[in-house]
Amino acid sequence: MPDAKQRWRVGFARDERARGDGLRDAQAAWVACLSAAGLPLATTGARDRPLLALAASIPADADVEHDLAEVFLGERLTAAEARERIAAALPAGYRLVALDDEWIGAPSLASRLAAADWWAAVADAERRGRATVEARVRRLLEAEKLPYLRGRDGADGRVTDLRATIVTLAVAGWDEDAGRGELAMRLRHDQVVGAGRPGDVIDALELGLRPLALLRRRLWIADEVDCGRRAGDRVSEPAPAPSVDRPVGGPATSRPRRR
Repeated sequence: MPDAKQRWRVGFARDERARGDGLRDAQAAWVACLSAAGLPLATTGARDRPLLALAASIPADADVEHDLAEVFLGERLTAAEARERIAAALPAGYRLVALDDEWIGAPSLASRLAAADWWAAVADAERRGRATVEARVRRLLEAEKLPYLRGRDGADGRVTDLRATIVTLAVAGWDEDAGRGELAMRLRHDQVVGAGRPGDVIDALELGLRPLALLRRRLWIADEVDCGRRAGDRVSEPAPAPSVDRPVGGPATSRPRRR
């Protein structure tokens, strides 16, 4: 690193005040606020570009509880100093939840992401019972593959296996009278299979559920979590969902989906 003396892994939450920020806008806001607060950000290149990066983009309609960013400093700070100064300097809508001193030569956080935990509130216009939704979850987890078409309206023509991105999926709560419920899922964030998207998983249930709210509860890097099957492995034993019994019966049939 050109003038970096220290690297911090920053765990942060984001609420509705920053909802809608794209990755570039979010990173620009971080740089502006941390620089204005006097943090000694390390820089690189002829234009002295600050060495700061969020590990993953955040969907415009989602909040997050524990996402990750990496911040390189040109001067060394104690953990207490770094925590106090970074927490006070974050842009509106962002909050510090964790801070770890990272080896300065480690690969980028983005390249080491392994999975993301998601919570989704959904509405069911048909007001079907929890048992119906759980049965469809079991059917999805039992499928060996769930092919779908990448790109808007399948424009690029590539078929990808959605099932390979799903580690766990469960019904976390269901109100049959209100026709609303909650789904919890862990989705891979992989260099090979790509990043699983909760909207694609909800669509794959083929129940016409309408997402009401999305929350990314945590981003995980490879040395923090075991995602079971490796990307590209044949899917023969689906990972069991936390609150749903193991599936019984034959594999679900599936058709390509558009994202």
